[in-house]
Amino acid sequence: MKRYKNLSYFRVLACLGIVCTHLRQRVGIVDGRLYELTHYMQHGVYMFFIIGGFLAVYTYEARSYKPHEYWMKRITRILPAYYMIVIYNVIVHQFIFKDMPADNYGLGWLRYIFCINQCVPGETQWRNLSFTWTIGVFVAFYMLVPLICRLMKSYRGALAGIVINYGFMLALEKVYSHYGIDREWFTPLFYIIYFTIGAGVYYAVKEKKENSLAVIFLAVILYNFSMSKYNSPITLALLFAVMILVTMEYEIHNEYIQKFFDVIDKYSYQIYLGHAVVMEIIDMMQANIAMPAFVTVVIAVAGTAVISVTMYYLENTLLLKKRHIHDKIQ
Repeated sequence: MKRYKNLSYFRVLACLGIVCTHLRQRVGIVDGRLYELTHYMQHGVYMFFIIGGFLAVYTYEARSYKPHEYWMKRITRILPAYYMIVIYNVIVHQFIFKDMPADNYGLGWLRYIFCINQCVPGETQWRNLSFTWTIGVFVAFYMLVPLICRLMKSYRGALAGIVINYGFMLALEKVYSHYGIDREWFTPLFYIIYFTIGAGVYYAVKEKKENSLAVIFLAVILYNFSMSKYNSPITLALLFAVMILVTMEYEIHNEYIQKFFDVIDKYSYQIYLGHAVVMEIIDMMQANIAMPAFVTVVIAVAGTAVISVTMYYLENTLLLKKRHIHDKIQ
């Protein structure tokens, strides 16, 4: 499989952007250009979704997976680190602080164990401890990947899929609004469109139609600008998709900068999950003592680095043991 380095660059930038957004909230930056920049960095999550859609379809097709094989690969890739965060939260909030509110639907920690915290309404803590809301969205999309690959198959199929998915999302919003349904029910359904855009980017690259898709996306972006929707998630997502399309062959030639991106990309998933724990620890510290911004930044950077590397090597140790046991059985 070919490695598209631009995807690694954007994944790193998206990851660091999200970390900067959460850090800005802890150091008290409330206005100015730095505020505006870090505020927009939170939209890096849509870049994550688009890259996820691209790589999911690419991997599924390139390696000719059967559905159950693909699902097992994805589970072993994303859930170990995720469950480390869940276990941490159970220990901290269930047994130490005992501060979890009553769950109106009685699901409790089952929400996190089965990645359905974004599918059923509930208190914020029951839906987004340690910023884990996106994991349920990823899991929902990965379950659909075999079907998406079967239906799209080509660049034209991908275009049709994007239009249909977008129409479905709009229709779902109208149904929810008409019947007064809380959007917290099955929230991942509203985010699948971003993965579908990523799948469309993959098929455009596969058939060498990057320019064609970039023009289509730019036309939609210009239309949204004319309708004053320049700040909408779908507009930003399409802009991110265009950025990916026009940089498919881009590669950094400075070895030090490339090394930086390689290292951060290696730990990007763990950084994404691990930094949330550090931010929550900072919140608890700030509730009791006054912390200068510089100290907050040092704790955030050092803590995230330690937790991310620890999670990475724990995860890989567990996977190596699993493979060793499997080989012995075979």
